[in-house]
Amino acid sequence: MSRNRALAAVAAVVVTAGLSQAPAAAAASGDLDPTFSQDGQTTTHLGLDVTAEVVALQGRRILVAGTSETPSGEDGAIVRYHSDGSRDTTFGTKGRVRLDFGRHDAIGDLIVLPSGKLLVAGSSKRRFTVIRLTADGRPDKGFGGGDGVVRTSFGTLFASASQVLRVTRGRFVVAGAAGDRSGARFALARYLPDGRLDRTFSHDGRATTGFGPADSASRVTTLLRWTDSSAVVAVGETGSPSSPKGISVALASYTTRGKPDSFFGGGDGKLVESTTAADYVAGAVMQKNSFILVGGFSDLGATGWDATLLRFNASGHLDGGWGGGDGFVKHDSGASLEYWLGMAADRGGAVMVGQIDGDAAVMRIRQSGALDSSFGVGGYAVTPFPGGDSILQAAAVDSRHRVVGAGTAPATLVADGFAVERLLAH
Repeated sequence: MSRNRALAAVAAVVVTAGLSQAPAAAAASGDLDPTFSQDGQTTTHLGLDVTAEVVALQGRRILVAGTSETPSGEDGAIVRYHSDGSRDTTFGTKGRVRLDFGRHDAIGDLIVLPSGKLLVAGSSKRRFTVIRLTADGRPDKGFGGGDGVVRTSFGTLFASASQVLRVTRGRFVVAGAAGDRSGARFALARYLPDGRLDRTFSHDGRATTGFGPADSASRVTTLLRWTDSSAVVAVGETGSPSSPKGISVALASYTTRGKPDSFFGGGDGKLVESTTAADYVAGAVMQKNSFILVGGFSDLGATGWDATLLRFNASGHLDGGWGGGDGFVKHDSGASLEYWLGMAADRGGAVMVGQIDGDAAVMRIRQSGALDSSFGVGGYAVTPFPGGDSILQAAAVDSRHRVVGAGTAPATLVADGFAVERLLAH
């Protein structure tokens, strides 16, 4: 007998016996959703080591994509789940798609197109790699060279894509990093709907942006579109722990033609901002009136790590009327270790996902930058997965404002898997 049927039978006995029951406690905002995999969480075994880079919603279904390590190397991996948390076996092979083009393949991002097809961005053979799949997970032969795959080189030792964003007229922009052993720059490429480079963007379809001596670790973590335009702003990090300025938040804005936006930052279309010696970026969301909210975590030295949020206006300056009056806020959960790795927009504010003292965690932020005290405990929901340490690396918010988090947790005694959970939010 299933768990649900057993519970129904017990309830029937209670009613016929004429016994009264105390009403069940109402589910609170930040609680795990019991309609998802019965207890709000599920784990899917994929390989020896797993990283979940993105969670996307395809109607009522949930897609999680990332990278899994196998004995032969690294492969891209996508899993699709029904709304109830069960694996959707109509997708790929038993609900899973593995993308293997060589020894080192990685998925950085995935979006669902209006047609229902999937556009996947990542890297293989040290180049940007873009793959279009049908709605059920098969390579789309109408894209690229007939195999559904497009690769783009930047003339550097390596290029890796972490973001894909659909813009106007079916075109799309892919962003990440490109460089060599001495450093890396922001790298962007814009494509036509069939996968050809759009050569009206920065002459040849590609653009790179450096940030001076801090180029050693520049990378895009989020790509945002300016309202009703093909113009985009890339958000990420620049620098390294060993550089004098450490790791900083970096933004670069591009016109519809792929040129630096002279109205943004210092007139060169870019800016670098620091709150500590190490500011790591989890993501960014575009808010009303083109304010950009950037979230992540910062190294505070002996006192540990805290969540950090910065808000920039449309011209690329910190919003002095937000937060503490200087354009940024920090939140301390009180834990000795906390990391925030994913971010999603939520009702004018945002949610961030990560880890607190070894357990998966979610925090909810109001538009003002304050924690939403009605969510979880003081704005935090800590949700351990069975078996050991767990961490959330990507987030999405569905049409009912439920938070879907994806990351990694132990799937077997020797291997990790995609860890997926859904939390209620009122």
